[in-house]
Amino acid sequence: MLTTHVLLPLYNYLKNDRSLSYVAEILSFIGSPEEEILKRQLDRIRYMCDYAYRHTTYYRNLFDDLGIQEPARLTLEDYRRIPVLSKAIIRDRLDDLKSREFTEGELRKTATGGTTSSPTAFYSDWDATYRKRSATAVFDGWMGFLPGMKAAYLWGASQDFAQPKSLKQKLLNDLVQRQLFLAATPLDDEIMEQYYRTLRSYRPFLLQSYPNPLEIFADFLKRKAYRLDIAALSCTAEPLLDSQRSLISEVFRQVPCNWYGAREAGRIATECALHDGMHVNSYCLHVDVVTSTYVDSGMGSIVLTDLWNKAMPLIRYEIGDVGRITADPCPCGCPLPRILEMQGRVTDTFVNSRGQKIAGVGFTNRYIKDAREIAAMQIIQHAIGEFEIKVVAAERFGPDTEAWLRQKLDEFMLEPTRLSITQVREILPENSGKTRFCKNLIL
Repeated sequence: MLTTHVLLPLYNYLKNDRSLSYVAEILSFIGSPEEEILKRQLDRIRYMCDYAYRHTTYYRNLFDDLGIQEPARLTLEDYRRIPVLSKAIIRDRLDDLKSREFTEGELRKTATGGTTSSPTAFYSDWDATYRKRSATAVFDGWMGFLPGMKAAYLWGASQDFAQPKSLKQKLLNDLVQRQLFLAATPLDDEIMEQYYRTLRSYRPFLLQSYPNPLEIFADFLKRKAYRLDIAALSCTAEPLLDSQRSLISEVFRQVPCNWYGAREAGRIATECALHDGMHVNSYCLHVDVVTSTYVDSGMGSIVLTDLWNKAMPLIRYEIGDVGRITADPCPCGCPLPRILEMQGRVTDTFVNSRGQKIAGVGFTNRYIKDAREIAAMQIIQHAIGEFEIKVVAAERFGPDTEAWLRQKLDEFMLEPTRLSITQVREILPENSGKTRFCKNLIL
């Protein structure tokens, strides 16, 4: 059992919570040869497609239309013929996607985060939920963090961490869950001073955050010459820019572990100690990309299949993010494929007049290197060929910087653009607490 804390497994046992029951199975899976992993993934794809065919109206009709009569013997070629499942389809066909095998009381209902659109409801069975939680424990173990250790969260989604109110809830958190929640927005020096003192007293093993608020907090600690001894840092929910990773590593003396997840899929991918791409959670998910009209070679919309959730099978589900994946071996020795780049949401992707898609976050990572000119920025596409850049100007920002931005944006979009540049005091986060470095308002 993957834990250092005796009260947590005891609590799970009393509550019949099997959140850590698949840890050994997942560790064995990850330690298998690549050929065995690929075989077991195909077996699970076939199982889930066959199950969906027999137990859901949506997939019965879809597979019949595709001429797939024996999903249990599905080939990879037939699997890739299955149209992607969009959030719009889920909203329109929710009842047809749910398994007839489960009653409403046996299902766990939740929803997507809704960062760029309204949340989409989905269902999970409890066995699949426990497998996802076990996988999270395994991948967090790569940072040395084990269930039951103290963790602090600089987080924007308050619904993820309900503050304990009753004495029973407070004791449960203090003795078993051991989690500290700190709101990621708003942040000012007074608030961050309190966060610093709270963290210094609480002494968590792990600090998890969105990259942008952690960057702001790191800058505050650097200005104040404050030191926090935290063994592990993790970032998720936004692209982790090179400049952010550099500052955070300098201030905390720890390289943050970047990972990628979603409420409907659990932990999707996690960095190893080499920080050279994120290893895919192939035990729970099959992940690939649909490149279509993306300009960057190999970049595309991320599509995944949940290998365990029978309550509402998600087969070739287009999650709404853009990235690049490779099966090339990692020097760390882990055989799991890696997501080499995460370039944000599909709606953070820009479109030129030829219909080519270009991941917007790449502009920031590729060009913006000198913090003496630009402290922060956000790019917005209002129409084809029409852009706005909001800039938090640094000391050397001036007309030459503006001219340089116009030139580089034309190069980035592969055509001339019309650009307005607006100086602002700060780039405001979304209501979720996440910061979007680029926005496409026409998608």
